[in-house]
Amino acid sequence: MKDRIKTLNFLVKRLWQFDKYFYFYYFLDIVLKIVTPLYQLFVSVHLISLLMKENALLSFSKQVLLLIGGLTILEALKAIMLSNLERQREVFRVNMINEVFEERASLDFPLLVGSDAAKLFDNTSRCLDHGEEALSGIISNFAEVMIALLSVLIYVNFLAQLSGIFLLLLVVMISGLLVIKHFQNNLLKANRPLHVINNTKFSYLNTTMGDQRVAKDVRLYSMASWFKEIFDQLWSEYEAIVRPENKWSRIEGLFVVLMLVIMMGLAYHQSVQEIRSGQMEPQNFLIYASLVTMMASSLTNLINTSATFFLQNEKLVAMYHYFNQAPVFSHQNHEAMPQEIKTIEFRNVTYTYPNANYPIINNFNLKINPHEKLAIVGENGAGKTTLIKLMLGLLKPDQGEILINGINRNKFAIEDYYRLFAPVFQDNYLFTFTIRDTILQGYDYDAVHYQEVLDQSGMANVVTNLPQGDQTAIVREVDSEGVHLSGGQLQKLKLAQALYKDAFVLVLDEPTAALDPISESEVYQNYLTFAKGKIALFISHRLASTQFCDRILYLRKGQIEEEGSHESLMQKQGAYYKMFETQAYYYREKIPETENEEHIEQGGLI
Repeated sequence: MKDRIKTLNFLVKRLWQFDKYFYFYYFLDIVLKIVTPLYQLFVSVHLISLLMKENALLSFSKQVLLLIGGLTILEALKAIMLSNLERQREVFRVNMINEVFEERASLDFPLLVGSDAAKLFDNTSRCLDHGEEALSGIISNFAEVMIALLSVLIYVNFLAQLSGIFLLLLVVMISGLLVIKHFQNNLLKANRPLHVINNTKFSYLNTTMGDQRVAKDVRLYSMASWFKEIFDQLWSEYEAIVRPENKWSRIEGLFVVLMLVIMMGLAYHQSVQEIRSGQMEPQNFLIYASLVTMMASSLTNLINTSATFFLQNEKLVAMYHYFNQAPVFSHQNHEAMPQEIKTIEFRNVTYTYPNANYPIINNFNLKINPHEKLAIVGENGAGKTTLIKLMLGLLKPDQGEILINGINRNKFAIEDYYRLFAPVFQDNYLFTFTIRDTILQGYDYDAVHYQEVLDQSGMANVVTNLPQGDQTAIVREVDSEGVHLSGGQLQKLKLAQALYKDAFVLVLDEPTAALDPISESEVYQNYLTFAKGKIALFISHRLASTQFCDRILYLRKGQIEEEGSHESLMQKQGAYYKMFETQAYYYREKIPETENEEHIEQGGLI
């Protein structure tokens, strides 16, 4: 409950920061929606009263015009408020989507790691999916709750003057609806994961069937009937989920109808009795008959919107937690940033991934020397990439410390710390930018330095062959005039990124995993050429980089099993020797070159 209250407070503050006039329109809309039905009822009764009296036609016409004019003004104001609030809610939703992604870009990286972090982001994103979801929904639902609640109080006040039994019937109706809604909500809560799984399967099936690559297999392997069986199975699962939900909806509807009939009967009986006794004018019968229907409708709406409001509030708790995560790293400098990196040291470092049972790096110690070229090798899962993420400041050790020039890296602001490194990762993801923007990555454009980087990386030859040069887009799925870079060209682009940043430490985390061994060896030799005067780390489970390095670490289960130069480790004939010999024939074979430059595909959508 405490988190729900904090979530509502968070939402109220965000709406106030978004638009201070929002609440004026919001509460004016509530008042108009309460007043308008009462005014409509008043107009109907008053017109009947006028017809029953002998008024001049002109006087009657004037009063009718005034009443209808007032109603027109109310309806016009409601329409204006509705349009204005819908626009504001949508703009606010889009604004929050933008804030979610800005927050994701600024969150400390450990807060993005693990299944819990992924679930929190997914739940937050789901709250913002469209205008009917939790964020926009709770804003409109709160208004509906207030309208229904105030309307019920007003209607009951009138009906209680007719008979006190209406108060008893109101209590019975509220109690019954609350019981029904309790079972409905429990069922919806239990079914929510089932709906998510079912929707995910349906989405995957639709995406798969829309993929042209799948269309070939569907025809050649006669898979159409198989996909139809999968669809029928998913539909059966969906029906099994919603069947109990529909049952409780029918029970609710029948209960409301029953209570409505009872209250209508009571209103008719009491009204007729008072008309006969002369205590009520005949036209007022319409008031009480209408109020019963209006109260029953408002009460049902109150229960339903309240239940929906609480469910949406519960969903939005994820968004509250997402925006209020405690930082993992320091964001202030407690020591001056180094002007060069002489040493990097791991001291008794241990790290365990979220939800994992055992540490992947355990009591690890290592000191990297000035300008050293270090290769970190080992089998998949040995902890190589985790070690690099710890050094780069993407992960925080559970125990131990990482020192830069003998200073604990926690004393540096993490944003400044990131500027010390220029990494090239194995998972090369490209944004929908031009080649120049991809190389710059937000840094200021320096024409001289930029041209040097193009020449050094080999990208100069690539952009020369493009009609739009370095202004060419590189993601064809978005830009039909973009190009699709080959593996070698992509490596040159990633090298250009790292060279343009010109950081103290060059880190290559298996960036050549998609290349053949001969090409991989050539790429690593190019990287070594540009790493002069820097610390350079080469991480791979293949050994193309090792022979060129000053020192080699062979990792197994988060520990250094072997350490030394290529020659010393080969003489030792241990784990490194065995791995190298297994891969050696790739590097000894001479594969003739077919072309000096890869072909660049241009135009067309994939």
